[in-house]
Amino acid sequence: HKLLRRSALGTPQGQPGKRLFERADLSVIEEPLLNVWSLRVSRKAGEGAAPVLAQAGVSAPAAINQYTGDEQLSCAWVEPQAWLILGAGASALSQAPQRAGATLLTDISDRVSAIRISGAQAPALLAASGSIVQLLGAGRCARGKFAEDAEVWLQQLSDAPDYRLLIDSGLARYCAAWLSEAAGLIK
Repeated sequence: HKLLRRSALGTPQGQPGKRLFERADLSVIEEPLLNVWSLRVSRKAGEGAAPVLAQAGVSAPAAINQYTGDEQLSCAWVEPQAWLILGAGASALSQAPQRAGATLLTDISDRVSAIRISGAQAPALLAASGSIVQLLGAGRCARGKFAEDAEVWLQQLSDAPDYRLLIDSGLARYCAAWLSEAAGLIK
């Protein structure tokens, strides 16, 4: 028997994500088992992150709190010497060396859960959660607090508005329940 991976919300591998809330102006949907890789590079690394990013097929963002790519494959610069590479296309990194010279590449897919929040009321829902949505725009990302309790990472995928929220998998059920309930209160 081959064991199927399940998301933190219980969705089996290969199945569509749970629809946590949906109406014409607001959609909250789980993105189950999103590939997420953390790349850390020592300041001593001469070529920096470029070789690993090239292997993933993405380019480095121009500044911290920005990302390149799209929802299928993106690279976010999250700290001075750290990047997140995420999306279905990031699976190519499973063949990359985990540690090479002054770089450390770690698959954190099972440690984080992704939820897509989109529609005209998405900024209102995220603002109610205490997220830093007002600091974003298409191509930007940031770390912030969710409902005053949990640290999250938020990526604005388009001006539509369309967001991807990453949260620790241990807090995914709490986050999903909070978002579902709060979405129902937004008029």
